Amino acid sequence: VAKVQFSLPKFYKDKVVEYNMHLTETLKNYNMIVGQDLLSALGININSSTSTCSWENNVISMRGQTAV
Repeated sequence: VAKVQFSLPKFYKDKVVEYNMHLTETLKNYNMIVGQDLLSALGININSSTSTCSWENNVISMRGQTAV
């Protein structure tokens, strides 16, 4: 576990988040896997019926994942 700083630029260009994360050598096609613990801590809501994610006052569209 390590304290990691990262940003979610689709929501905020200048906001930096700091969170304790489990690190691994390989994630295949992913840079980071976000779990329910982080989503809850930040207050990020996933709305499947509208295919959007919201955090504070910002709402973004979900993008489709290409086949792996």
